[in-house]
Amino acid sequence: MEPFDYPALDEKKIRDVTIIIEFNDQAISHGLIMSKKALSPAKQDKWRALVNEMRADGTVLRIFEKYFKPDLAKSMVDFQVPP
Repeated sequence: MEPFDYPALDEKKIRDVTIIIEFNDQAISHGLIMSKKALSPAKQDKWRALVNEMRADGTVLRIFEKYFKPDLAKSMVDFQVPP
């Protein structure tokens, strides 16, 4: 779902009637996807550092809490970054 749809969904209280179904599949690490052709390793490192800083200072959590239930938002930012 595109982010522009979230205000309309929130207005309809979709969060109150939405259930997440878990299938116990193996976890897959996701993150910021960057093009190696478009961004040099140095620029990738800068973006990675910025996102990690936003995660550490709570910015990402506050953004996610606007669109997801608090427990889901927390689970989406409370993870270990692979080396």
